[in-house]
Amino acid sequence: MAIGGLINQTVKKDISLNLNISWEWENQDKGTVKWTFSNTGNSIGSGILFRATYPFGNAFWPIYEENPAFDTKFTTMAIPLVDQGTENNSPPLAVIKTPSGLLFVAFVFTLDAGQTWSMIEGGFSSELTPDYNGKPFVIPATRVDVNTFLIHWNEEQCAGYNQQARTNLPCPANPLNITTAVFSINENIIPLFNDTIMTSQEANSSCVQLILDGLEYDNVSEVIAGVECAFGELSKAIKDKLLVNEEKRGNQ
Repeated sequence: MAIGGLINQTVKKDISLNLNISWEWENQDKGTVKWTFSNTGNSIGSGILFRATYPFGNAFWPIYEENPAFDTKFTTMAIPLVDQGTENNSPPLAVIKTPSGLLFVAFVFTLDAGQTWSMIEGGFSSELTPDYNGKPFVIPATRVDVNTFLIHWNEEQCAGYNQQARTNLPCPANPLNITTAVFSINENIIPLFNDTIMTSQEANSSCVQLILDGLEYDNVSEVIAGVECAFGELSKAIKDKLLVNEEKRGNQ
């Protein structure tokens, strides 16, 4: 049974980074919360926000990146966030690397010394608050590289948002070519969606091998997989035509 009371503003401080994170209800009836980040240190710092069992931004980043209304893109820099007002603020995306070498996509928050910055997030309820399964916390992140990646994302990361928000926003190409900064963290956390993320060099080698194997063994399905791996999903009409031609050859 839900019991009314004061709204508790949750704060967890990371001593090494001096980034504080707190939340409060922005509109509890609508399920929106206000996140407030503050850097109490004397130097610029970056981090990712872990709340409600996974890093913020990991769930629906493809639809965020594709649609300008969300005002977020992949960043190649570690520069302080610009404050456009709480309701208009959006953080950038980046590839995050764990000590085990796992790569995933999430929002990255970079604040200057003494800076405070806030934003709105929706999708919560009285039963599912940001404190679900533990208090939110910031994991320090360090920019270590910039690279171009081919990212195969899960269809649920776009369709799931549209279903939850009752929208019909377009999805990006899959796979998606992205040039972005890589931020390393010192914790082996598990993202909600473990997308397949390869550097362009790794992707080209892998995709080309699929195509070559398909040609060698006269396997059109494998050729299609290789082409889609490198360039994104082919239209249904093209795939159907290739498969029909394969079937005709098999009947000759």
